[in-house]
Amino acid sequence: MEPLQQDDPRRIGAYTTLARLRESASAVHYLASGAASGSDPDSPADSGSDSRSGSGDTAVVVSSARPELAAVPAFRRRFAAEARTAERLAGGWVPEPLAMATDGQELWTASAYVPALTLREAIALAGPLPERTVRILGAGLAETLSRVHATGTVLHGLAPDTVLLTADGPRLAAYGALGAAAVAQARPGGQLSVQLGYLTPEQATGAEPGPASDIFVLGLLLAYAATGTAPLADAAGIAHGEPELGAVPDELRPLTARCLSKSPEDRPTAGTVAADLALEGAAALARGGWLPQPLSAALSAQAAQADALRSGGAGATGGTQHDPLGSGGPENSGTVPTASLLPAQGRTSPAPGTVAGPFVADDAPPSGPVNGNAPAYGAAGRDAHPHGNSAGHPTTTDTTASAHTASGPAAPGQAHPTGAARAPFPAQGRNALPAAPAAGHGFGGAAGGVTDPATLVVRRAAGPPSVPSAPPSLPGRVPTVLPPSRRGLLVAVAAGVGGLVVGGGVYAVADGDGKAAPAPQPPAPRRTRMAGLAPEPAWRYEHPEEPAGATVWRDRVLLLTDGKQATGVDLRTGRRLWAMPEAASGSRAVPVDDRLCLVHAGDELLWIAAQDGKVAHKVAERTFAEPGESLAVEGVIGADGTSVWLTGHVSRTVERKVKKRKKKVTVREAYVIAYDAAARKQLWRARVPEGKAPHRPRYELVAARADSILVRQDGRSLTPAQSKRAKGGSVLLGFDRATGKALKSVALAGVGPTAAVAADTGGKLFGAAGGELHGYDSGNGKRLWRVPAAKTPGEKGVFAYGTATVRGPALYAANRYQEVRAVDVATGRALWSRSTETPAWREIPQTALSLSGRTVFAGDAVALTAFAARDGRRLWKFQEAGTRDAENPQAAPRYVPLAGGEDRIVVRRGRTFYSLPVD
Repeated sequence: MEPLQQDDPRRIGAYTTLARLRESASAVHYLASGAASGSDPDSPADSGSDSRSGSGDTAVVVSSARPELAAVPAFRRRFAAEARTAERLAGGWVPEPLAMATDGQELWTASAYVPALTLREAIALAGPLPERTVRILGAGLAETLSRVHATGTVLHGLAPDTVLLTADGPRLAAYGALGAAAVAQARPGGQLSVQLGYLTPEQATGAEPGPASDIFVLGLLLAYAATGTAPLADAAGIAHGEPELGAVPDELRPLTARCLSKSPEDRPTAGTVAADLALEGAAALARGGWLPQPLSAALSAQAAQADALRSGGAGATGGTQHDPLGSGGPENSGTVPTASLLPAQGRTSPAPGTVAGPFVADDAPPSGPVNGNAPAYGAAGRDAHPHGNSAGHPTTTDTTASAHTASGPAAPGQAHPTGAARAPFPAQGRNALPAAPAAGHGFGGAAGGVTDPATLVVRRAAGPPSVPSAPPSLPGRVPTVLPPSRRGLLVAVAAGVGGLVVGGGVYAVADGDGKAAPAPQPPAPRRTRMAGLAPEPAWRYEHPEEPAGATVWRDRVLLLTDGKQATGVDLRTGRRLWAMPEAASGSRAVPVDDRLCLVHAGDELLWIAAQDGKVAHKVAERTFAEPGESLAVEGVIGADGTSVWLTGHVSRTVERKVKKRKKKVTVREAYVIAYDAAARKQLWRARVPEGKAPHRPRYELVAARADSILVRQDGRSLTPAQSKRAKGGSVLLGFDRATGKALKSVALAGVGPTAAVAADTGGKLFGAAGGELHGYDSGNGKRLWRVPAAKTPGEKGVFAYGTATVRGPALYAANRYQEVRAVDVATGRALWSRSTETPAWREIPQTALSLSGRTVFAGDAVALTAFAARDGRRLWKFQEAGTRDAENPQAAPRYVPLAGGEDRIVVRRGRTFYSLPVD
């Protein structure tokens, strides 16, 4: 709810407008009041209006069509048809129209006002809804769909912004594609283009949508309400992929999965869904309350504000208030969210620090405006950058929007956009909702030729339908929008109203002659990040304790292991998917295939489904042992594909002569074990030195090549005799990858036993030798080239290099002097050298490369610095405000770049993880 704008009408029919409730692509919805009997004879809308109302003053919601759309004949026909549908469905969970004007210059409908939140607002305030709330919500919607489908028609009206949550149950606020549109645009020649924010499998393949299409969207809404995220990533996933339902409550998962069946014939009917969710009916199940406390409190506050507006009391307005959405939700704010803190979608807020009217919070995080079909990116939660959007892009105007709004109506004197972009909610925070998808995408996926790799986690667009904004998994990069395919977007199916073509996301409406015309997509303008400005995190996740291992699985789940549990974190949203104490481990999880990961936990190997944490297989350590021995696995030292290498020690009893007498003694031996994680079988084991007491073999995997592997013993576990033989250098042990046969060891002179060593996929090794970086032939250990030590005027000591990151013909390594260097792997020629410009401490920055190979990262205790891989140009520095220990920065945890995706890097800092959009 927000104040009226300068251009808003003060009277519509018999009603006096009081405030804006929300906006949609085709209409503005006002809170209004007035004498319900009769209408205003002076109103131009009154000619041709069909007014039905009771007596007495009442609060109403007036939905007024945008003037630029109301002038289009095809729009007028569709508006009238959907108004008649609302009248026909009135009762139950559909509010009865009190009045409507469908023939005059202005088009509007009025219905009784009931305090309500959209489903999107509810998720932003309270996070995923409880199972009972989801049941009532789904049952109420299914009951309404059952009435619609009984006439053989398709509703096309379900979306997170058209489903309302009221105190006694859900309400539906749209009765066709026009009301649920994400974008509605008037075209030259009297044409109209209407885009929905979702796609169904039948629409993705060019088939005609039917009643089962509504059931599919209902399934999307059930999963969204239960988890706060979308179950399908993109158009390809909608057409062919399996929904991600691991976080949906067990009792709701089977029904939700049936609703999301690819084949319409396999989906249940609306009546079946309603009965399965609430056999006694949604209304009966909702008696005594059905909403979480934060939502009930918000409805009460909204009702009080509406009463104050009607009476003209002081309570209708207020001073500056803090927005709970921008600070992680009501739990963090310490205050009850009121309706004034739920801005209508699409509003434009004043510049930071100012308040335009009593409804606008002064601390609202910024968001870049939306232009045409370009995605709108919401601020990334409470830490939003004051000068840009969540991707680090500068806003294109000097105004900012609230935490969950995009650009809306233009300022006074400017034209309203015909395609009002629904606003994304913050992608970060306790109960944050990922930014929503571009129109025409199935809850955020690319439809029919739209390429969208930039989701809350790359290629995982997961927003709810009907919102043309950023994909949820990563509000960092503006996706390239390609020309839509006619099969994917313009499926010519009559919708019962002349001129409307129903498609998988886009509706092309013809002129008055009924001739269908193409609805061309305007190109999405690409915004660029302000030079030097770091991207805002798509999300921030804080683990209960510092994990021992962190692994990115298939660009979808962040797998964390520690001494208490294993945890899966959704890479799209940063939300915890599952936690399993049984899988507590001191080793990192290893991806196995498109479903499973391997965790060494206790005395077992566990194969865990990465998306829901369920154990698929178990193998006990003792099965690795041969007869007469016991074996204990120490941990995972590395993996390549489905091959995993572990270390373990074997104990067995043997007879030996001691002072000419035979005695039974226990001997211990250390091994490197090769294991096929897909086939779940041991490939071989090869004996290696134990090292010093407590004789626990500690090794690292240096290289995994097609025919061999190289391992190195941890220098801290070397016995004095081993150190003497190595002569202060490193010795790498080689094994045949297929058989485990020992190969010739490789000695790297000058590379200390604890110095950094890396390898490429060919025949080269790279090691830190003193303050230099050397390249070696891995066959004979011969040095091929050297990179000289850093010039350190005024500084003493050795400024060693860390482990190099190798990709193709170049490697990237940083030294303790805070230099990052790019080197040609063949010749050692320096390609470029740059400084992170942080103090030369004892810590060596850790390097990583983006998946595209365009960005190099160097992380230390101060910041994460990004460089252009091609020329070393420094791009930005990321540092979370308020976390640096000013007295002793060296003691602070370092920023460690991990693997991410094409458009993202996952960054670890102690027990905190961030998802940063890159490239």
